[in-house]
Amino acid sequence: MGEPVGKRIVIFPFEAKNSDAKAAERNWKQARKNKIGGAKYRDGDTGKLLEGVENYDFYDLSQFDALKERIATCVSGNDQIYVLGHCAPGSSILGADETLKGGGIEAVDLARLFALGSRLGLPRAFAGKLKIYACFSVVSISAEKPSFAATFKKYMDLAKYTNCSIIGYSAELGNYEGEHKVAGTGRDKKRAKETQVPA
Repeated sequence: MGEPVGKRIVIFPFEAKNSDAKAAERNWKQARKNKIGGAKYRDGDTGKLLEGVENYDFYDLSQFDALKERIATCVSGNDQIYVLGHCAPGSSILGADETLKGGGIEAVDLARLFALGSRLGLPRAFAGKLKIYACFSVVSISAEKPSFAATFKKYMDLAKYTNCSIIGYSAELGNYEGEHKVAGTGRDKKRAKETQVPA
């Protein structure tokens, strides 16, 4: 996967973090702290983290101004933006929870949230990865029922975001165990595998 350099921004695209999002925030930040806390990612003289090595920053939409300011700095190919939620195969909706009772956001509305001249104003030069961290976010049912990630990519392409990669996941996801995020349950747990949505 390479060096852990670049911004790691995690967005829960709803008004407030629910218990799942809060648990993910605690888990991810601790795992990242463990990963980058050793001497490998620190300056030998000062002991400070090497330039560009950062922990996860978590935001929900109640922190909109701070998130917009942070998003404006995303240009590097090393930067990664995670969108955290719940999904199902062939769904165009990302849910705040598994039941969608906590609300949901359509792929088109998520693209509008990011678009330049719109709400967050992600720079079009952004060359990093936009990851839809939700179960089955890259699983389509048919051509008529594409995955959430594929639908999101279609709208990001229409908004002229062609430098970045849109990533989804094809399994049931969990949080970190050790150094890696996991997919599956019980004995079937393994490292969560990313899938890039094709151009």
